[in-house]
Amino acid sequence: MTMDLGKDTAGNPIFVDLTRLTNMHIASSSDSAQNTILNNMLLCFLYRSQPSEVNLLLIGPQWDDHNM
Repeated sequence: MTMDLGKDTAGNPIFVDLTRLTNMHIASSSDSAQNTILNNMLLCFLYRSQPSEVNLLLIGPQWDDHNM
């Protein structure tokens, strides 16, 4: 299953084969960038797979909850 990650500096599209990734860490300086990537991934799953083919685990720690 491939997913479009965006474009490189030359404007060429960047694709990744999700079946070859054992895990993925998504980090950015803004929550909106993370939400865009996650929405893109979920749409790829929904459009290209049957429900029985998808296993998904989302872990989203809320660091604001852990401030002292």
